[in-house]
Formats: sequence, C-alpha cells, structure tokens
Amino acid sequence: MTPQTIDEAARALFAARANRVRIRNVPDDCQASSIDDAYQIQDRLIDLIGQQVYGWKIGATSQKARDFVGIKDASLRARLLADNCFEHPADLRDHFFFMRAVECEFAFTLGVDLPAGEAPYDQETVVASVDSMHPAIEISDSRYLDWTSVGGPALVADNCNDGAFVRGAKVEQWRNTDLNSHAVTLFVNDEHVASGSGGEVITGPLGVLVWLANELAVRGMGLHAGQVVTTGSCTGVVVAQPGDRIRADFGKFGKVELCF
Repeated sequence: MTPQTIDEAARALFAARANRVRIRNVPDDCQASSIDDAYQIQDRLIDLIGQQVYGWKIGATSQKARDFVGIKDASLRARLLADNCFEHPADLRDHFFFMRAVECEFAFTLGVDLPAGEAPYDQETVVASVDSMHPAIEISDSRYLDWTSVGGPALVADNCNDGAFVRGAKVEQWRNTDLNSHAVTLFVNDEHVASGSGGEVITGPLGVLVWLANELAVRGMGLHAGQVVTTGSCTGVVVAQPGDRIRADFGKFGKVELCF
C-alpha cells in the first residue's frame, strides 16, 4: 500500500467512528490485503483519533477465533484507547455501541518498560515486569455492517473491533496460580450464560502477553510501565443488549461488573 491509500483507509474508518455510522468496508482501492498493511492503517487511524493509549488488547487467541477471521497461526493486537477504558464497577449506559460483544479476560498492568531493544523476551522476564493482574471485561464493537465477513486484515485496520474495556480490582498475589486452569464464569442479569478458563487462550494468558512483547519489539515498539494488556477471552463471546447487567466472576480474584 502507498501512504495515500493507507491514509484514505484510515480516514474512512475514522469518519465512521466520528459520525457513528457503519460502513460496508473502506473503498476498494485502499483495502488491506495483508496483516502488515492492516497494521499500517491501524497506526494511522490511532493518529487520527488522537486519544491517549491506555494499553493493548490481544485478539484471535483461540483456534476458533483464528479460523473465523482467517488467521492461521498468530494472534492480533490493537490499542486500548483511554476514553473507552473504565474501572469496575462501570456504568456504560451513556457509552455508544453498535454491538456489545462481552468477553471475560485476564489483564495485566506493567510495572516496568519492556523496550524493543531488549527483546526477545521470555516468560520469566515478562512476568517479572508485571505490577498486577486484574480480572477484566472487554466489549468488542465494529464499524462494519457485517464484521463477520470482512476478514482479518479489515478487522485489524479498524483496531480489532475495539469497543470498551473494564478493569477489575488489582490482584497482587497471582503468580502461584495456574491461570490456564483458573475458572471464569459470566452472568447476564444474574443468569449464568458462559464458563471457561485461561486455557481457552492459546498458550494461556501469560503466553500471549509474551507474544505481544516480542511482536511489538519486532516492529520497533515496546510496552511501557503503566500500560494495561488484556489477553483474550476465557469464556467466548456473548452479545449483550441495552439495559443488561454483566458480571464476570473470577473466583478468588474477584468480580467485574458493568451495566449497559
């Protein structure tokens, strides 16, 4: 792609967000044909939005999700934008969504930088960089009329369906727990609708955190102290409706609640 077509694609996605409208796709002559092209569009879109980056989200962390978006062997990354990030309990009744796709996730707040120049990182180094773990809920949204059909590069270009993020209370004593086997339960209006564990995430929550640190380093970027990384759904995706009350129960790690 050329700088011009990257800019045109990003501006089309930015206009959809600004005007709160859905689009079929960006114009045909500036659609991303690869994930690398898509990340360039995402970078430009973030520039246009102009919000502070709160952290990162990791998507396509299960084989089912990868097959769905046509990605074979890698996760996807996108920014968490500060204006869309909240602390538990969160009242999102005035927050605009096209859809409300709820995912229960383990999130991590970094205590030190993981700069590009010190990669590659192993799990021991990455875990040592974490200040705290948090139970969390991510809400996916989309600016596409049919996000299920546009394909992986288009989703990446639109910042991987970012909608909102709710971070639960800080958990400091978590390192001796196997997150892959730790149960998570999702309730909608007090009705049990989904269950899972950290093992739903390929390589587990910590494994994809290591992947992100090295993925950013390859591109000359890094993770920074204070940033939050959310690591993929433990319970699949549940689409909520306006007025729904959501509760994610992480057992000994606490709960995360929000209302739409």
